[in-house]
Amino acid sequence: MPKTFLCLLLLFVLAGCDRQGPQRHAQDTSPRTDCDVLAAAPFDPDRKAGGVLFEKMDAARALDACRAATTQYPDSPRLRFQLGRAYQRGGNFADAAEEYRKAAEAGYATAQNCLGILYGGGLGVAQDAAQEAAWYRKAADQGAGIGQYNLGVMYDMGCGVERDSARAFSLFRKALPWLRKAAAQGDAASQISLGSLYSHGHGVEKDTTQAVAWYRKAADQGSAYGQYFLGLMYEAGHGVTKDDAQADVWFRKAIPWFREAAGQGDPYAQLHLGCMYAYGRGMEKDTAQAGVWFQKAFSWLRKAADQGDPYAQDYLGAMYRHGYGVEKDEAQAVVWYRKAAEQGYAVAQVLLGSMYSHGEGVKKDEALAVGWYFRAAEQGDAAAQNNLGAMYTEGRGVSQDYAQAVSWYRKATDQGDAHAQDHLGFMYSHGHGVKKNETLAVQWYRKAAEQGNAAAQANLGAMYEQGRGVPQDYAQAIAWYRKAADQGEALAQYILGDMHEQGRGMPRNDVQAFAWYRKAADQGNVYAQNALGLMFQQGRGVFLQDYAQAVDWYRKAAEQGYAASQYLLGSMYEMGHGVEKDLAQAAEWYRKAAAQGYSLAQQKLRALENAQHQ
Repeated sequence: MPKTFLCLLLLFVLAGCDRQGPQRHAQDTSPRTDCDVLAAAPFDPDRKAGGVLFEKMDAARALDACRAATTQYPDSPRLRFQLGRAYQRGGNFADAAEEYRKAAEAGYATAQNCLGILYGGGLGVAQDAAQEAAWYRKAADQGAGIGQYNLGVMYDMGCGVERDSARAFSLFRKALPWLRKAAAQGDAASQISLGSLYSHGHGVEKDTTQAVAWYRKAADQGSAYGQYFLGLMYEAGHGVTKDDAQADVWFRKAIPWFREAAGQGDPYAQLHLGCMYAYGRGMEKDTAQAGVWFQKAFSWLRKAADQGDPYAQDYLGAMYRHGYGVEKDEAQAVVWYRKAAEQGYAVAQVLLGSMYSHGEGVKKDEALAVGWYFRAAEQGDAAAQNNLGAMYTEGRGVSQDYAQAVSWYRKATDQGDAHAQDHLGFMYSHGHGVKKNETLAVQWYRKAAEQGNAAAQANLGAMYEQGRGVPQDYAQAIAWYRKAADQGEALAQYILGDMHEQGRGMPRNDVQAFAWYRKAADQGNVYAQNALGLMFQQGRGVFLQDYAQAVDWYRKAAEQGYAASQYLLGSMYEMGHGVEKDLAQAAEWYRKAAAQGYSLAQQKLRALENAQHQ
């Protein structure tokens, strides 16, 4: 459970604290003031008004009211806390920290929690994870549920304290009664916190449907973080049917708040805004703008990373890997991923495994990749379990072992992982590690396809097209291929092109065939590139026959090693179609295809060689 995720939601919504233990500050006898009406935290146990969602606070009015109130009642920790909250809403973090400290040192648990948050973000105070944890502990020791929750995050991540998963779990369990009570009463921060616990299975049984329900409650109140996290659930298909349009609706609602907070210098908001630009969440994808916001947050991230925050280390790894806000440097990415991975952070272990698997920033070493995947998989990380299954399936870094592959895929499918569901469908389809069962293959493909997994949608389309595990049904096949193709799945795009060209399950239409082939070919699909070459050569689906274009597409596929295209490119050189006639080049391409056992190329090569000897 990423620490930033949790601190973010508390930083801006500033939930109140529980009375599970006695508050240790002196009884605050100051009366209700306009400061309470305009700046009280919704579930501060000592509030004297209903409370205001942080995003909806009018900072200017709250500041005027709270300055007047603290002048009249200077010893009131409640009013000091609320003045700090108003300063923070206005982006004046130094004065916010000063007021929180006055209240915190008087024993006000809500202020202790919020001062910890400022130390975590380096907002108005020097960034200091140990101080962050210390202030959460003071709040937690008073029985403040929100302090227990945040301290649990610190133990879970090993940030500011030694990592201790058992201690984290205990703190989450202690915080649950307060979180449930406050969330039921409408506290957005508690609703998001509960959503996070259910999403990750921390202190409660993992339940993504419950997570979505709590995120939605916060989102409906106008909480930007509730809206953002609900968008993520729609984007991933966790707890809801995957729906990119709905995801974008919620992302767009959150954007104005993130822009405002990021502009005030808050690093958490800067990171989230960077992510929204990087992935096109609620806006056009813009890697340059993503880099701008990541760069603004870089110094904060670096300080957190140097203090041992594994989430920050992982984030730096991603920035260096993709060149967001820094010059792309895969070796540096590996350095930061390793720091986080060695602390036991499963997400970083998966990413470090990926770097070794692909030879990015390090010498390719599939055995080491397996080792890192295994460490994350043992922690229950579904992506690692799926990746480990794939390594056993392909015999990469380990001896090929289909039974082991199936075992790891099952662990991931138990968590609803769509990639693993698709892979398990493949295993049943081919009888690898399990008895061949095409009906079960269809069931697993469908589970993944309904989560929006494009590969599974294409595989399910193929099962309907071929009548395997289900009655043959071209309409269903086309529908599933289309879902995958619309997500950019190149193979599905190629197959739709082929179905249009052949008139399979639909009227023959070369123009539509060409359009789908082009989509797939532009992604490097060799079958589509070859098909485009044939259409240009024969003048089908295009305005004019064009040998030069045919040669270009054959070459793209041939250079990827596709034998049919190597043969056809050889024939273009032999005939001088689209290129200057060149028998040596023709022979060279025939030879490449013949080496792969392509019989027509073998015949052509023999004919050329015989002609040369005559």
